[in-house]
Amino acid sequence: MSPPASRLRDILRQFKKELLYAGRALSQVGLRRMLFGTASAPVLQRPSLFDVDLPVSTIEGLRDYLRQHHRSFDEGRYALYLPPASLADPSLDLLRSSYPPGSGLKLIKRPGRHFETTYSNVDMQPRLSRTERTLLPQPVEQLAIINYGYDLGLFPRAHDLVQIRTRAGMWLTGFVLEDVPASPPSRTQFQTLIDGIEHACGGSRLGLLTPRWMEHTDFRFPEGLRNCRVRGDGTAVYVDFQNFFFINRRRLLREVLQQAKRQTHFGDALLLSGGQCCYQSVPGYTRRHKRDVGARFEHFRNSLDGAGITLEGARVLDVGCNIGMVMGHALAGGSAWAVGIDRPGVVPHARRILHLLGFSRFDVVGEEMTPQSSFQALLPSHFRDTRARPLVIFFLAMHRHIGYPPALFDLPWKAMVFEGHQDDTLESVQSRLAPLVTSRHGVIRTLEIYQDATSRPRPFALLLR
Repeated sequence: MSPPASRLRDILRQFKKELLYAGRALSQVGLRRMLFGTASAPVLQRPSLFDVDLPVSTIEGLRDYLRQHHRSFDEGRYALYLPPASLADPSLDLLRSSYPPGSGLKLIKRPGRHFETTYSNVDMQPRLSRTERTLLPQPVEQLAIINYGYDLGLFPRAHDLVQIRTRAGMWLTGFVLEDVPASPPSRTQFQTLIDGIEHACGGSRLGLLTPRWMEHTDFRFPEGLRNCRVRGDGTAVYVDFQNFFFINRRRLLREVLQQAKRQTHFGDALLLSGGQCCYQSVPGYTRRHKRDVGARFEHFRNSLDGAGITLEGARVLDVGCNIGMVMGHALAGGSAWAVGIDRPGVVPHARRILHLLGFSRFDVVGEEMTPQSSFQALLPSHFRDTRARPLVIFFLAMHRHIGYPPALFDLPWKAMVFEGHQDDTLESVQSRLAPLVTSRHGVIRTLEIYQDATSRPRPFALLLR
């Protein structure tokens, strides 16, 4: 075939591909996002940064290093996956210890920081259609997609999006993931997974960049087994998530918030105010709320800053977390990990809302708390690892529900942010806090009245030790 004819054939093939992808994208996400890639919702969590003592400056060098040090890895077209055993390398010890046991690391092979790379390698970029490049999520949005799929039972859980800087100056971006052993699913398990993906895509929640995806070998038995794993509970999950995107994340979040109202609302449902609302404000979404978490958290952070306490790199425990927005603000400020505890009926809503907002470095624990609760036993093992990560506790408007639990004050906290109830006085709060704090070699740094949103004034205290 002559060069002009070959060139014409390539142009026609690319044009056909553009039409195919554009038609599917138009039906899924609409014209505006297809053309301009408008973000479906903000992602608020800051990726974690790790400086590692790896003497590598290229992906090829990383492969060689892993082989020389007998560290196993799996390689696909776009990523290298390091299982938990490979994260035991001394150069990765801080990264490994920061996450739940049994976590693996999926590194994007295209080097760069999280805003410089995408889940496709350099060689593939010219072959992507314009629509693919527009809809291909950036890593920060992929984090929210993975965990939304996790909540649907489709994907493994993602613990974090990380940026890694090697000793030789190479930047890598990756996902810290729940490790699922490479055990292939049965035909029935595989079909259950595919049915779940079809339901998510058919319900205008997730989209797939692959046109006519159900006909693709990645989603057919047995060819698709290479992208599937079976969890210990017998459910299959899909581990090759880069082709998924949100169709309308704002709408999804509105639906989840609507479902959360009954379990998370505190106070009377006033008709003139529109009935029930979420107790906590959600960034950019809820117009009606009882507490303005943004203003509230700014007050907390200013007090902590004034005492020389930073939330960046700290562990955060939120007792009575509701839908988790205090944890969310802490994670947006760079906290290493957050744990929230609340009633069992609240916890699933908090998890789904935080995941849709792009937060992942957290656990939420369902517990009917009492004054006798053992808080240490409720904390995940990696959170109890105190290596150079101070603990900040938020104990907000909870003492009338669970009192002042001694076990909470016994935890090795560096700072505790305390908030009273609307009818509390400074004198009553001080009389209860002072013995608990001084007996544990702490001090009451701040004690004052403050107010936010529609809540009446209440006491605020900052405790240090």
